Amino acid sequence: MSKSEEQKCLDSVIEYCKKQRGLTKKMGLLLSGTEVERAFNECPDFVKYTPNDTIIGIEHFQVDHFSIEKQNKKIGSHVNKYYNDLKKAQEKFNKTVSESNNAGWTEETANDFAKIVEFSFHNKYTASYGSYIKSFEYSLEKHLKKTDEYIKNLTALTHNKSNIELVFLIDVYSDFSGLFLTDKKGTYKSNVGNAPMFREVVDLLENIDKRKIDYVIMRFNSVNYTQQSKIIVVRTGNIKTQLEKQHIKIYEYAGDDYYTRLQGINRNLPSKQQHTIDGDNLNIEIQTRSDDISQADRLKLVLQGFKKALYCKLNNINCATTMLVQMMIELFGDYYLNLLKAKIPVNWYEWRYLMDTQKETMDKKKKAFEKIWFSQEEDENE
Repeated sequence: MSKSEEQKCLDSVIEYCKKQRGLTKKMGLLLSGTEVERAFNECPDFVKYTPNDTIIGIEHFQVDHFSIEKQNKKIGSHVNKYYNDLKKAQEKFNKTVSESNNAGWTEETANDFAKIVEFSFHNKYTASYGSYIKSFEYSLEKHLKKTDEYIKNLTALTHNKSNIELVFLIDVYSDFSGLFLTDKKGTYKSNVGNAPMFREVVDLLENIDKRKIDYVIMRFNSVNYTQQSKIIVVRTGNIKTQLEKQHIKIYEYAGDDYYTRLQGINRNLPSKQQHTIDGDNLNIEIQTRSDDISQADRLKLVLQGFKKALYCKLNNINCATTMLVQMMIELFGDYYLNLLKAKIPVNWYEWRYLMDTQKETMDKKKKAFEKIWFSQEEDENE
């Protein structure tokens, strides 16, 4: 990410924080301090003098839900490519229109946008919860290893006259739209791409040494949607309690894709775009075929997610599920929960027997599931 893009991120965080209360407002005021001039571009990314005679360093980095693990074990980000390609395509389109005095599409500009849509589609359907956690872990660890260097550089600027504080500004890009989020108030379907606060992320943040890093700011962005970013500010140390005080819900993830990373299953979704130009409109069709996870493997993944979701229900833990797992919960959840509560041995494939012996009941439950969740989705898209 370029320096100008990092600056835009920081500016948006400052603007948001200054309008809030408590710690978040305080952080906005701290980050609004005077920029410290440095002889060369050293880390951390930004350094500010604050009104209370403190030098505060801000290190910005990204977490990408659509990341891939390279052969060298490094994590490669796709989100920057998406935005860079989109920017170039827009600039080319605007230039073509300006030079030709024609507001329509050319085959070249149409093909550019169609490829970007295909790239975005492929990323959404091959990304997983595992890729998100791996990206978060990799990026955080990479910058934690440089903490002593950040502190050394900040200390050199104080001339022993100022205190220093260090902030991690974590810029998260994701698309978790379509997740089912369950808490004590019930279940709702998320229609935004911004990542919920997952328990594994909280665990990663709890491992930050509060003697070296003072604050963490997280900006949660939705890649393919226009929703406003969510910004969360916490002090390091006892982060779970701070989030609870801010009424930020923490979710255990129980989607079927959670277990792909544990079983070494790699998802692949071959796709190909076709497009047609219809006057001012560009129609794009993405052709795809099923991914390479077998039905047997898919069933194993769904059942594992189902078991975890039941555990969360039994223990009143907030839970995030994917569509297939949620369908299992709503069709068979009560039956299995009664067995588990009574401590009766469970046959996890007994749902097949229920489908045969209680077909009418199960069909009604399935239709109710589709009516509640899919009709809701259609209403939102209208």
